[in-house]
Amino acid sequence: MCTFNDPKQLPCLHSFCLNCLNGIQRTSGVHGKITCPECRRQFEIPGSGNLSVLPTNFRINSLIDVLAIKECSTANLQTRSYRPLLSFGQEGKSIGMLKYPLGVAVNDRDEIAVTELCNSRVSVFSSDGTHLRSFGREGQKNGEFKQPSGIAFDSVGNIVVADCYNHRVQLFDRNGKFLRKFGKYGTLHKLKNPEGLSLNGSGHIVVTDRENKLIKIFTPSGEYLRKFGGAGALVEPYHCIQHGQYFIVSDYGDDSIKMFDLEGKFISKFGKQGNKDGEFNEPCYLSVNKKGLLMVCDAGNHRVQVFELSGKFVTKFGSEGSGKGEFNYPVSTACLSDGRIVTLLDNLHDEVSCSVCMCTYTDPKQLPCLHSFCLHCLNGIQRTSGVHGKITCPECRKQFKIPGSGNPSELPTNFRINSFFDVLAIKECSTANETFDKILQEQGTQENRDTECTPRFSFTKSEKLINVLNSEGIGNVKTVFSETKSQQSGAKGKESSKVIDGNKGANDRDSPLEAQVQTKRYIPVLSFGQEGKSVGMLNGPWGVAVNNRDEIAVAELWNGRVSVFSSNGTHLRSFGSEGQNNGEFNQPSGIAFDSLGNIVVTDCKNHRVQVFDRNGKFLRKFGGDGSLDHQLKNPEGLSINGNGDIIVVDQGNKLIKIFSSSGKYLRKFGGAGSLVTPYHCIQHGQYFIVSDWGNNSIKIFDLEGKFISKFGKKGNKDGEFDNPSYLSVDKEGLLMVCDSGNYRVQVFELSGKFVIKFGSKGSGRGEFNYPVSAASLSDGRIVVGDKENNRIQIFDQI
Repeated sequence: MCTFNDPKQLPCLHSFCLNCLNGIQRTSGVHGKITCPECRRQFEIPGSGNLSVLPTNFRINSLIDVLAIKECSTANLQTRSYRPLLSFGQEGKSIGMLKYPLGVAVNDRDEIAVTELCNSRVSVFSSDGTHLRSFGREGQKNGEFKQPSGIAFDSVGNIVVADCYNHRVQLFDRNGKFLRKFGKYGTLHKLKNPEGLSLNGSGHIVVTDRENKLIKIFTPSGEYLRKFGGAGALVEPYHCIQHGQYFIVSDYGDDSIKMFDLEGKFISKFGKQGNKDGEFNEPCYLSVNKKGLLMVCDAGNHRVQVFELSGKFVTKFGSEGSGKGEFNYPVSTACLSDGRIVTLLDNLHDEVSCSVCMCTYTDPKQLPCLHSFCLHCLNGIQRTSGVHGKITCPECRKQFKIPGSGNPSELPTNFRINSFFDVLAIKECSTANETFDKILQEQGTQENRDTECTPRFSFTKSEKLINVLNSEGIGNVKTVFSETKSQQSGAKGKESSKVIDGNKGANDRDSPLEAQVQTKRYIPVLSFGQEGKSVGMLNGPWGVAVNNRDEIAVAELWNGRVSVFSSNGTHLRSFGSEGQNNGEFNQPSGIAFDSLGNIVVTDCKNHRVQVFDRNGKFLRKFGGDGSLDHQLKNPEGLSINGNGDIIVVDQGNKLIKIFSSSGKYLRKFGGAGSLVTPYHCIQHGQYFIVSDWGNNSIKIFDLEGKFISKFGKKGNKDGEFDNPSYLSVDKEGLLMVCDSGNYRVQVFELSGKFVIKFGSKGSGRGEFNYPVSAASLSDGRIVVGDKENNRIQIFDQI
């Protein structure tokens, strides 16, 4: 719940801090996939499966910069606060009442399941506190409890409960129907007063066997797998969760939190008896929140403490009492899908930006699922669907009937979003333009402006903002809010509100305010390489690829080898030589890293693909000259999709072919009439994107290989091409096209809408002589292979 730090954007367009996503992935235990904490959709992580390769949301970064929202590391300020929003429940045995609620868990529907220690039952509530159902009673039979404690939902929605004094674990379906049980009183694979439980990413049930001082892991069917802990390691364990490669255990008897590796080997601990920050009095249940922070119920101190996973104290909330926000022995926590604890500026991007158009909301309309979008975006979605009177939510994919005449304008307006505009003074185009015109009139220099409706931001004048803009070089700031003495005196005692234009077009004339904040610009920051055959020199750098270590691999067309450099240009290693044997090349061209770090190279004139380990050791090859499905003729670009399949441009056969990671032919699409001279193909989500060098266009196909659309034509204007070659999608989710014959790189939205370009013909800094390929480093910098200048250039975005 802090200001974003290195915001990464998922394919569903929700954004989160990189460290938070890393925490979520570690918790899940599933490598290569990530589940969005908001919409709960699961996605393949491209490349190596490292989350750092996800696109950076530079729009959020720009908002943080422009609004001067900064984390304070030196001031003694609390950067995080929690305030109570809702309270429900009262003591009693009647349905909907609670008696000693102990464990809580939340499912994918945001239903809250509670174990009631003294009512010996489980009660389930909606996120607004409405009672939904209860099941169980006191006893020893199936479905009965004797002090139920820990509780969790599994991946299919079943409810898993630690039945403490029956010394067992019971499983129920989401409606409370008994399914199975495991454990009974004893040692070994048995249980003695099991307390907390949790589920890891593999679906295994992690049980705290409290009286045996052990953590035991069972399969979903209850089969015993392994254990760790014991006397000497744990005093009185209460709860254990697996987060990535670690088990985190609350040791109630030792007043500490202990960390173990996946083999059960003790690593470290933090905390001791006390009531200061980071100290505990009977720590109970644990959870990791949506920001990847560890929440500890410090029950005896009547509070919840929040920590980084390293054990560094972050904040705390609660105190002893029965009032709003006070606790009397808090035992467990869980997080709703929306995080529930939200402050205004924490979710600035999500709150004021439509996830469809990625612009500030215009007339925000709310669907029954509570997701909101601009009215014009919903109109476009409905037109595209061709279905009148119904609309499908772009986020959760649920379909709804539109009330009344079936026009989206009849959907309810989200006034909460509108209120944010007022509070933050962020206005959509029409309001900002009025403000802008008024300012120009005040300056006495009203000029004609581009009338296209573009989002603008209006901010109250702030010296802090001016300092941030000037000191950090955001965009091209000439003079900020320059005023004459008479204007200053005339405005004395009044708050001056002026506009910073964050989307100044090429046709916009300079305003008298002279404040120009360009939302995206590429500047050269590094260049390395010179023509030659010696190690570390380059001769015809063609394909470039970046791995999860930010190592840059370059296919050298004329040296017949692959060279690998660090991100600062230091030569690390080279392999290959000209020839036809294994590990030799005849014009290596396309190159990519697979999820294991292996290097995959198209060996163009040898009509094959070769695979090497990260050190350049030959592993295997596939292809061979020909037109059969498994053969290739002058393969050019290649890429690897989220499944690890290798996508090869079979240029001589005018086809795109997909092979398994082992080289087995899977399928193809394209061919004469569909593609003229294909050069490179990447898969992005549900689409293949192909650069057609011979047609000077970019073509889009679905996953079945069916042509959908194209953009571009021969020319040198924005959006036109002269021999488009390699493609990549940057960290912001924008398509980068190496427009080789125009000596530039063009950047597009995935819809084909032109965004920006950089580069021109030459050999100077930031100039190109036939740029062929581009790739992104983990920090968002762009690596470009500058072929005829025999160098690699790296660009940063500001």
